[in-house]
Amino acid sequence: QIADIEAAYSVELDDYEMAVKLVDNTAPAVFKMHHAMCEVATHRQWAVSVLNRQQCYGVNGEKSLERVEVSV
Repeated sequence: QIADIEAAYSVELDDYEMAVKLVDNTAPAVFKMHHAMCEVATHRQWAVSVLNRQQCYGVNGEKSLERVEVSV
């Protein structure tokens, strides 16, 4: 039962990829990814939250965890 609950908190791959790009210091201020407009200033906190969730629960369908450093 715990595994099912943790799986529900896992991060979708598209969200993970966007979050990684949003916290990248070389990312443009505004960019398009996965049919969505991403603004670093607006979405950075969301990205940090997604990366924190990924650290705890992983990416949906993946077994291994990859650590992404976030510079503050």
